[in-house]
Amino acid sequence: MSYFFIALGGSIGAISRFLVSNMFLSSPKGIILCNLLGSFLMGIVFAIISNKLNMNKDLVNFFTIGFLGSFTTFSTFSLNIYQLYSNKEYLYLLTYFTSSVFGSIFLLIIGIYLTEIVIKL
Repeated sequence: MSYFFIALGGSIGAISRFLVSNMFLSSPKGIILCNLLGSFLMGIVFAIISNKLNMNKDLVNFFTIGFLGSFTTFSTFSLNIYQLYSNKEYLYLLTYFTSSVFGSIFLLIIGIYLTEIVIKL
């Protein structure tokens, strides 16, 4: 049953991201809003779970993996950074942060470059 709630949350999150990023603000500003709001909401869900408040697993999956996972992937990234910091895994935190940010940008550029080469063949 979790798959259903993840898919439902993902559908709602994707539509919400589209609406926020394209209807209310220009795309980059809308995406920033999605990332910031998503991180805030992930913090709320994480605090509820951490404080052992009885939250149904399907509801957690709906919000975290489904809705927030499609509304923004940045919220999960932010939570992972916080958890590494809390666990005093500073070297892993630094590696995770730099490889995620700079590695993603680098591989995006490589992907664009390689695709343009293939298209021109």
